[in-house]
Amino acid sequence: MAGMLNYYFLIWAVIMRISGRHLAPKATPQDPNDRPSPTVLGAAQTQPCPAPEELTTWCPTLNPSAGASSSLHLRCLVLYPKCMSCHWTPQDGAASNTTFHLRYKRRGVTEAEECKDYVTSGPNSCYFSRTNLCLYLTYEIWVEAGNQMSEKLIVNTEDIAKTEPPEGLKATGFGTHFSVEWGYPPGVAASYFPLVFELQYQEQGSGEWEQEPDVGEQTSYYVYDVKPDTVYLLAVRCKNSDGKGFWSDWSTPVTVSSGQATAKPVQSQAQ
Repeated sequence: MAGMLNYYFLIWAVIMRISGRHLAPKATPQDPNDRPSPTVLGAAQTQPCPAPEELTTWCPTLNPSAGASSSLHLRCLVLYPKCMSCHWTPQDGAASNTTFHLRYKRRGVTEAEECKDYVTSGPNSCYFSRTNLCLYLTYEIWVEAGNQMSEKLIVNTEDIAKTEPPEGLKATGFGTHFSVEWGYPPGVAASYFPLVFELQYQEQGSGEWEQEPDVGEQTSYYVYDVKPDTVYLLAVRCKNSDGKGFWSDWSTPVTVSSGQATAKPVQSQAQ
């Protein structure tokens, strides 16, 4: 009898195991290149972009090998996640009444589109608002004037992106070291666009900045070996953690007194 029970139990176990294989849901492998939807950015979509004069200050700083074409010196920069601005320089001798048309298309799309805003970023420019900008994708961009056409600028928006400076920078002095904290730039989330940071500081009035380049992705840091009872200026900047794009501008410096050398130094667990 016991032998028969063991036999039936074995048959039941085999049936359940086979059934489990067919009934269990299959896990869908995640493509490491998958990106979160660029439209799910919350308030970042409604925040205004910098004024035209601010946009034109950082466009000329582009490396010609990334984000610029030689003909007409066409260059573009993305202020992530708000907008993109492209600028070009008319060639010497071009008539003042020459009409330029910037055209673009996303990689894989057949039909080109024309710039929708030639005004916001100033003369010889095209402004892409967040509503007509697709992040994380590759664009082909060029300028036409009569029967002339510039070289095509082929760039992925990540390769020409920078953010606004980090915000909320604050520091506390402990005599011989500082505790420094800051937050992500407005509209940027670590889950979508992780950043790395650099910190710089100087004695007030010295004009000589010292940098802490190995801050990494953390948003707090300790600066050691500072002078007690001394006023310092501190600033921070950021960049895409995968190395693409450009550093943000430095944040507005904050002032902090190191204080008296009476507090016990606090060891940073993040370093």
